[in-house]
Amino acid sequence: MTIRFNLTSEIVWVITAVLFAAVFVIVAVMVIREIKHLRQEQLARQLLTMFVPAGDQVSQDPRELLLWFPIAEAGRRMFPEVFQRLDSAFESRFPYSEAHVHEVHARLTTEWLSWEKEHDFNYKLKKTEAEQELVKRNEAETSVGRARLAKLEREQLSVYQERYENYVRTSKAFKSLMKPKNDK
Repeated sequence: MTIRFNLTSEIVWVITAVLFAAVFVIVAVMVIREIKHLRQEQLARQLLTMFVPAGDQVSQDPRELLLWFPIAEAGRRMFPEVFQRLDSAFESRFPYSEAHVHEVHARLTTEWLSWEKEHDFNYKLKKTEAEQELVKRNEAETSVGRARLAKLEREQLSVYQERYENYVRTSKAFKSLMKPKNDK
């Protein structure tokens, strides 16, 4: 008794199985790519939804950038492909370009200089009013009069120093955002 194998039908089955497996792999790869693409699109929309309102907050208060910038950098490290796509779409570094950081820092500095000028003017006015009041009461040359003026000057200096320290801290934080990556 001889057993005959029909090589033609076995080859057809093997070829069919290989083709079926190849089609299955190709379809699986396409589905996985599409799922990845859809997830990246969804993430890009979520990032836009998160950072666009943050831009308004930064416009209102430049110090908000110090809160949002590290979040953006962490996102950039976690999802580099998505941020690259957003960078391309915005034609600059999303959500905060170097130019944007400089602009916000300049606005902070402008606000500081404006406050400083107003602070100086207000205390000059207070000092003048206090001096006039002391002259009216004949206390200008008394120790009480001098003490009142000295108290006003200490108050002016204290408020100025507190605000200046805050400005310097914030300004240094902004400058650290503007450093190139290899300088950090």
